[in-house]
Amino acid sequence: MELNRVYSIFSPIYYSLCVFVLILFLMFNVNSVVLNTDQTYSFLIYLYILLSVFGLIFRLFEGRVLVYKHFFIFLFFIFYFFLKSLFQYFDLSRFFSYTLGSSGGIVLFYFLGMFFSLNLMNNNKFLNFFSRNYFFLIFYLIFIDLSLFLILSNALSNVRFDIFLISDLEEGYQRAGDFLVILYFISTIIVFFILEKNQKISINIFIILLYLLMLILVGSIAQIIGSNKGLVIPILIFCCTFYVFFKDLKGSNRAIIKLFFLFFIFLFFIFAFLNLDVSSLRILGYGSGESSSFQSRYEIFVRNFYIHFIHSPYIGDLNVDTLLTGQGTYVHSFLFFSLTHFGLLGFTIIFIYIFSCYRSILGENKNLKLNKIIFLLIFVFSIFSTAVFWPVIWFVIGVLCPAFFVESRFKSI
Repeated sequence: MELNRVYSIFSPIYYSLCVFVLILFLMFNVNSVVLNTDQTYSFLIYLYILLSVFGLIFRLFEGRVLVYKHFFIFLFFIFYFFLKSLFQYFDLSRFFSYTLGSSGGIVLFYFLGMFFSLNLMNNNKFLNFFSRNYFFLIFYLIFIDLSLFLILSNALSNVRFDIFLISDLEEGYQRAGDFLVILYFISTIIVFFILEKNQKISINIFIILLYLLMLILVGSIAQIIGSNKGLVIPILIFCCTFYVFFKDLKGSNRAIIKLFFLFFIFLFFIFAFLNLDVSSLRILGYGSGESSSFQSRYEIFVRNFYIHFIHSPYIGDLNVDTLLTGQGTYVHSFLFFSLTHFGLLGFTIIFIYIFSCYRSILGENKNLKLNKIIFLLIFVFSIFSTAVFWPVIWFVIGVLCPAFFVESRFKSI
């Protein structure tokens, strides 16, 4: 009995440490881009995986492991990818880069998300403890805001005079932008959990202010490193979160209007404090009035999709852009990239997998509406902007559609 009490106290702290290590990895990598260093802090990823694996072993004593059917579809796609790399190119370096690489590894980010889900969302001891001691989660949010503020301060010390962009920007800015999105997604889960469990209006207002401040900090850092995704997606997640939370509350329309009014007030003071010209932002094409990233993606799609697809329509070609139109001229679309690089066969496998994941989310009871909306948001965004190897979508899939879960003997409150 005494041993069970010790485990009940130790377990939430241990899993909190796992999540904290993941947050540190994301923070340090964003700061590395801001400071223009080559450090990737891979040791934090290894530590996070090691801690999560040991945590999973501990949880096996609580109940049995049940594997979801859609995980086998995921494994089949990875196996298909392996065969393409082995027999089409006789080179597995590409396979390991795109499955385990920290810039866009499908398997890596899927398991990072899945471990986060098992550590926090699908962990009854964790949920039971923090539903009564949610001030620990508030500490997480304060720590993230303070860290983001320090990162933004570092960035502002190296910003250009003509546009809102750091000097000597390296290619890793897209990776840093993706990490900002993942960080905001993690924070959204924490915020929504606190808002659901807490009944004190004063604390909820404080949480909303922290969350709102985080959005502004994340968006500012994203723009200063040249990432539009790091600005647009957090704004959409923010809107979805509070739409779901306020929708069924009395006076919800007024609350939503007040919230967005507060957001624009915050935004005004940020622009005034930074003495920032809106036209100097990348989202507006640095004064051109157009979103250059969206326009370039559209032009690449119109010019290259059919040429890339017809080259190998059935099994695709992972090197098709380099062979035909130049390296990096691939179609920036999750689905259309699947067609050009993995062919109709790979596209079918991916489509079945995504559909299975969506059905799995519909079958969940907790946070059903928010999970469904965020999943659709990320997937729709990926159709118009990113390739298959986008880390964010695989992390989100890992969180919302993990490979398995532990059916615990303990009930969550």
